[in-house]
Amino acid sequence: VPTPHLAFMSNPGFPLPFRRFYDGVLIHLLEKSIPSVISAQVMVDREGMEELVAAKGNAHAWSMVSAAMNEEGWDNEAYQCSETVKSYGATVNLQASPFPYAYHERTDGEDW
Repeated sequence: VPTPHLAFMSNPGFPLPFRRFYDGVLIHLLEKSIPSVISAQVMVDREGMEELVAAKGNAHAWSMVSAAMNEEGWDNEAYQCSETVKSYGATVNLQASPFPYAYHERTDGEDW
């Protein structure tokens, strides 16, 4: 199998104990210097999301994501992913998605 040009992981869930199978994969990616993208969600409250969507520019989005990660620490999946790959020696560049998404939790007991 040829070496990939890029690896993409979406909501991988590491470093959760039952996701430790990623260890070998992360080490392989780092040893082979394969650029990798890890996508992990950060939850923002509805008012925060409206502010984020209304704001112009990625700098504002990043400030909200960064604040959530720092406030929640290890309870935040994006923070977990970042700290895990850093512990393996990766150089990390964090960015907020320019395409935030939101969903509304139904309270009427009906399915979507």
